[in-house]
Amino acid sequence: MWWVTFFRKTFEKEVANSINWGDLAPQQVTVDDTVYNTVGYVGSPAGQKLAPKIEFPCGKKIRIKVGYFFYADANATGSVALYIVFYKNGDTARDPDGNDLHGVVHSLGSAQTSALYERHELLLEYDGVNKITWYLDGNQAGETTLEEPLVSFAVVLETKEATNGDVGILLYEVTADYWYEELENMFYMMLYTVFITIIIVVIIYAVKGAIQGAREEVVEEQAT
Repeated sequence: MWWVTFFRKTFEKEVANSINWGDLAPQQVTVDDTVYNTVGYVGSPAGQKLAPKIEFPCGKKIRIKVGYFFYADANATGSVALYIVFYKNGDTARDPDGNDLHGVVHSLGSAQTSALYERHELLLEYDGVNKITWYLDGNQAGETTLEEPLVSFAVVLETKEATNGDVGILLYEVTADYWYEELENMFYMMLYTVFITIIIVVIIYAVKGAIQGAREEVVEEQAT
């Protein structure tokens, strides 16, 4: 049993062609002498910015990893949020309190003399039934249960407050994995074996039929 990646997104294409990923705008940034191709939202509060929906295998354990920077202009303060929203049959899936957005909030109360690029990773795990647990940089940040069945998810960004400049979040990678069960592999191997066996049997009977037919034709010709 192991994790299998079914979705991975980096943003070279979006940056090179100046195209959005959903509502998220492309931007190339350099942090500690490394160039990152990112998408996100940096600015004043302007509502929630939504990435495209990503479908996943229904009923399977999945984990979602989002690599990102919390950004703030020099001299700016504010707060931003990174959420994951799940969908069930076209509508958002809510927890027992009615919330459909789950994730983390970053705040900067003291202005910096230069632009801030604070690197983080959000990891969210779904148990395949209705429970989600999320972690910020390896530390658990929350857990809850959601309405089901869950069929897809999306990343959501929001600038909640910005003073004396712009703040925001820039994504540089999004990946999603599902938990691969060996029993599942055995099941598919059994189906494959049965399928191949049926094909072989059909071919054998077809060949036998063709040979038998040819023999009967030869016998008839000899009789005449």
